[in-house]
Amino acid sequence: MKIKLLLVGCVLGLVAGCKIAIIVPSGGGVVSSNAAHNCAEGNVCEFEINTGQLPFSETLTAIPKAGYEFEKWSDGSGFLCGKSTNPTCTVNVGDGAVGAIIVALFQSGYVMPIFKDVGIDTDDDGVRNELDADDDGDGIPDDEDACPLEPNLNCLVNEVSGIFYEDLYWRKEDGPYVLVGEVYVNEFFTLNIEAGTDVRSQSGKILIRGNLDITGTPEAPVTLNNTYIDVGGSQNYTNVINIDYAEFDHSEFNPLFGECIYTNASMDRLTITNSKFSNCSVELFSPLGGGSPAGLIEKNTFDHTASIFSGPLSVQKNLFLPGNPEYGSPVRLRKSEGSNPLFNYNTILHHPASGGGQAVVNERFSPDTDGTNNYWGTTDYRVIDLVILDQNDTTDIYYGYLNYLPLLDAPHPDTPTSP
Repeated sequence: MKIKLLLVGCVLGLVAGCKIAIIVPSGGGVVSSNAAHNCAEGNVCEFEINTGQLPFSETLTAIPKAGYEFEKWSDGSGFLCGKSTNPTCTVNVGDGAVGAIIVALFQSGYVMPIFKDVGIDTDDDGVRNELDADDDGDGIPDDEDACPLEPNLNCLVNEVSGIFYEDLYWRKEDGPYVLVGEVYVNEFFTLNIEAGTDVRSQSGKILIRGNLDITGTPEAPVTLNNTYIDVGGSQNYTNVINIDYAEFDHSEFNPLFGECIYTNASMDRLTITNSKFSNCSVELFSPLGGGSPAGLIEKNTFDHTASIFSGPLSVQKNLFLPGNPEYGSPVRLRKSEGSNPLFNYNTILHHPASGGGQAVVNERFSPDTDGTNNYWGTTDYRVIDLVILDQNDTTDIYYGYLNYLPLLDAPHPDTPTSP
């Protein structure tokens, strides 16, 4: 838009030139066809027009910064391009007598763009960043994201895959760790994952043929999202597995295909404590080796998860929330190495009405199983009988009896009480 510099400003007397002041508020800048006249945000920039420069032409373009858009040019006495919504303002002064009179008579004119704050929406989800809990849409909340304005695969990410013949140490400050392929830890070596570390899977899983030590804290648990850990596979490896204060979550996957962890019975020792498993399947075998304890599953929460415990594991003081109907029962107890798990002091909050069948199944040609001193959310034996599937419900020798008496009338004080 071409605007001629006409009779604007205050007549202060005959002068040999006039000034143009570019006023730039917050929200952007002004770029001129003459780079010397560019003006940045928060500045007032002046240039002079004198008779020796005629004819004169200058194009000023308002450039909004991210989160803003150009609304209009300010209007008022002495302001050029006032009210125009075209971001380009052109100032023209012709040559000849008329141009010389204009330059001589009028001291100043003003140009000021007005920018509107429209907010930044980094991930284009329709929610401004100041209202969006995940600005870059990478699945990591802003308050946990080292780079909340960039998808994590492009920012401070440790992409991992490969076969390792060495001890590995994954630390919070070096993460998050993104599995872009299989991570294979060979026999005799250990994967150590320290407190607060974030592990995510893009297209891989962790294969432990050596040892695994996950050590979180109540304030800084290790988080494993969509991450599957396979311990031992189908081979006989000597493994020591310790998991404390870890949070496994497969909520981004179809739960039918979400496996959190599998352990082979060839292990030397297995301990999983103070951890949470959500939206996935868990299959744990009692270790063959010694140690004290050889296999302890204690003070964990299993939420929307199908769990299988095989052999003489000590499964105690855990919270089992209603399972996923697609999986079935949240707890399955199986005979292995001649005996069943010990299943005591747990809280089982599941009823067939919640879907997915019974809560606890005693199967695999199992002998009688010790399921005493658990809290079932009720003391009504009729309800508890509905929650359990064992030899009382079928003549199939595939099932054994679960002895659940005596029972607790309240959760054990050391058992988690909420997810």
